[in-house]
Amino acid sequence: MNRKGLWAGNVYLDTFSILAFVSIAAVFFVLFTVQGDRGEVAIEGKANEVSSNLVLLNYLRTPVDVNNKTIKMSELIALTYNDRSLRGILDNKTTEALSSAIYIYKKGSNEIEVGYEISIYEKKGYPDRFAGSGAGAGGTPTTSVDAYVPVSINKTAYVELQRYN
Repeated sequence: MNRKGLWAGNVYLDTFSILAFVSIAAVFFVLFTVQGDRGEVAIEGKANEVSSNLVLLNYLRTPVDVNNKTIKMSELIALTYNDRSLRGILDNKTTEALSSAIYIYKKGSNEIEVGYEISIYEKKGYPDRFAGSGAGAGGTPTTSVDAYVPVSINKTAYVELQRYN
């Protein structure tokens, strides 16, 4: 029996099997490495949006003292909408409220400060804000969330919170 052909077939089969295994492993490595990075960015973006929404809700519910009376920030916005002489008080109370929301986190070896800025408009898309202020609002704007505050029977103010890193 001649075994020369059998030995050559085994070498080709072994070589092909090793190449196929390495190729499949490389494809899986590339697929899971690339998808893992995209998922992390998406999760981080959603987390920023959720935390910004919580900051905005807490801001609107923050109790403030105005003329020896405790009211919510949303009520102060409604009062300022109808009486612009209260704008200075609203801006100061906004800065105080947002100062407590500033935090610093580490990303790698960098420390990043997160701050917020509130802008209050008569309506969405209106070019001039009638009140607003920020705290720690340096850096790049990353997330924007908004809410509407009722200011009279048929009017609302548009409140926008911008997150900065």
